[in-house]
Amino acid sequence: MSKRTQKNICDLHAEIMELCDEIERLEFKHAKLIKRQVIARTKKISKMTAKARLSGQSMENRLSEYYDAITGIGFKRTK
Repeated sequence: MSKRTQKNICDLHAEIMELCDEIERLEFKHAKLIKRQVIARTKKISKMTAKARLSGQSMENRLSEYYDAITGIGFKRTK
């Protein structure tokens, strides 16, 4: 079995939330330093959000395939 290097969607969201919290806790005493810190964190947030979005879309695609396969063999969803 291979080691899993991909992160779960909820793990990505937890890291994104932590980075946002870090930005909120910054003390705006030294503008240039703070600007660099905010930019670094927002770049990381942007990359992580894109990964989470792709993971979420993959999950949606798989769920659609499962639904189609299940209904294709005759099972019906009743609410």
